[in-house]
Amino acid sequence: MLTQANREFTAFVVLFAAIATFAVIPPARAQAPSAHAPPADAGPVSTRVELVADTLPKTTRAAVDLELETQLAAALAELDLVAATSESAELVLRVEVGQPNHKSPVYVVHSVALHEGQVLVRGDARTCLRCTPTELVSAGLAILPSAAAKARYARPASVEPPPLALTPQLADAGMQLGPRPTPPGPTAYVGIALGSLGLVGAITGGVLLNRDDVTRDGTEASLRVSDYGAPGIALLSAGLTSMVSGVALLVLDIWVLAPHRQAKHSRLAVSPAGLHF
Repeated sequence: MLTQANREFTAFVVLFAAIATFAVIPPARAQAPSAHAPPADAGPVSTRVELVADTLPKTTRAAVDLELETQLAAALAELDLVAATSESAELVLRVEVGQPNHKSPVYVVHSVALHEGQVLVRGDARTCLRCTPTELVSAGLAILPSAAAKARYARPASVEPPPLALTPQLADAGMQLGPRPTPPGPTAYVGIALGSLGLVGAITGGVLLNRDDVTRDGTEASLRVSDYGAPGIALLSAGLTSMVSGVALLVLDIWVLAPHRQAKHSRLAVSPAGLHF
């Protein structure tokens, strides 16, 4: 009886097919880092502060102006900001301090941060009773840290370099572009076809080997003996050979022929006459 041996052959075919499938998978390529990440160090943010305090008394307004200059200088140094007076400042902080009734020591403080004309951060209106100029200015600059962080993050992630000018040195040396994905070649398709046919043939040969060698036709007197061993072994051998050949062609295309095709099609030569592939 060859049943046990035949089953071992079938298991070997399945195992070989799995190994052959994973053996030809090319290694994964590392992904390029994202181009949308914020810049690590793009320099200080230009900041302009506008104070609106028309309803304050003159003495209180003078004290608020002086206190704003002091606190703003400290905040600019701490948050890596630079003072700007032009309209092209990246961050504009507008602070409104008012006293609706001069007879009542009640003040209202409101601030809003703008970036390229758009509202970036809007602070809540605060009511302050008997507050000092220091407290009024501190309330007005409370949103400056978060506004500076958002303004820095809103900067362009990357700036594309200008295109290279065609110089004689560049034309003589030539220029190569980056590699592009290379599709499978004819050798790979032939290998896939051979491997598929070989797998079918090997499985068919294993099935024939598992069949009984003796079959009964009719009565006991009429006995027909069928030998499936020879064709089973032939199909199994041919299938395995075809699978090995297909895997070899796939390996040849992926690891040998594909780099040559990629280098051939991705090379771009620059000359005074134009571009040559």
